[in-house]
Amino acid sequence: MELITTRETKLLWLGHVSTPSEFASPATGEYALLLVAVDDRLSPDEQADLSERLVRSGCRYAVCFGPRSSSWDDAIDMVGVMDEVAGREAPFVMTTWHDSELLEETVDFFADHTEIQGWSPSEFVALVLGDAAQLDLCPHQNQGLRAVVHVRVAPHLKARGDDGLVVMDREVERDRIDPVRRGRVVLAEDGRRGFLGGVQH
Repeated sequence: MELITTRETKLLWLGHVSTPSEFASPATGEYALLLVAVDDRLSPDEQADLSERLVRSGCRYAVCFGPRSSSWDDAIDMVGVMDEVAGREAPFVMTTWHDSELLEETVDFFADHTEIQGWSPSEFVALVLGDAAQLDLCPHQNQGLRAVVHVRVAPHLKARGDDGLVVMDREVERDRIDPVRRGRVVLAEDGRRGFLGGVQH
């Protein structure tokens, strides 16, 4: 996954998966998820498998985008239902679906409206269901998630006082994160740094 940083030390990861087994959360704890399912071809069983992996990995808020997004909202909710039936204690996961909104509008929602029950995310995962090419051009969209994230999320953070960012490409340091992960590192003028990476309401 691709990671970028902000002065607020909020981490946003960007990646893609084609099968449930490919998913491994890059977050260090609980996180907000943007799931872009514009052209996913997973079976109902695979959808249930990935939904459980997302919840078990710490997803607390799932923002689902695409024509099948309501089914993803339901599948993720079902993990909590089955936990309740089995008597398992698990954190509540909020879900929303966006099947008729623009990708840009959904990314704005993801950036600013994923707080719940006193919990505010410090880590965000934007995940595309499909191949890597969809990061740069989503089917039926005029651009890809990567471009939208860089254009829409950065202004949100900047509006909160994150001025003077300098972006450079470099290998992530071994002592900060898994060395196989590479991404864009953002340095603020004060020297602090971090990383950024894929409702119907």
